[in-house]
Amino acid sequence: MDLIKVYADARTQTVDDYNSEHALTADNTLEDITAAIGEQSVLVFHVSNFADGRVFSLIRHARHQSFAGEVIVAGDFALDQANYFVKSGADAFIIQKEQLPILSKTLQDLATGYDGESVSRLPLFS
Repeated sequence: MDLIKVYADARTQTVDDYNSEHALTADNTLEDITAAIGEQSVLVFHVSNFADGRVFSLIRHARHQSFAGEVIVAGDFALDQANYFVKSGADAFIIQKEQLPILSKTLQDLATGYDGESVSRLPLFS
């Protein structure tokens, strides 16, 4: 299986080896994440089920704990979740090479996506 690392800005890098054995998962506790921050310069979060949103919170927790290193998401996440992972603090994704066009499009859409604010900030009602 050909794997590729895709950064939030759509840069890519070939991945020679990915072992999820040492990755963090949704089952890790906040204490596990805090401990990993002190020991590692890169955090890899392996998503085992795309419907489990706990990884978003764990990534956010790592960033709130001042983790400035790279956060990578791998595993069984839905490609359209990429924008939420980036907003949570993820920097890159490990995917199968054939998924690259879809993830690239998702990341491109993220760059121009709606962020909840109006252009003119006028009152909605007057």
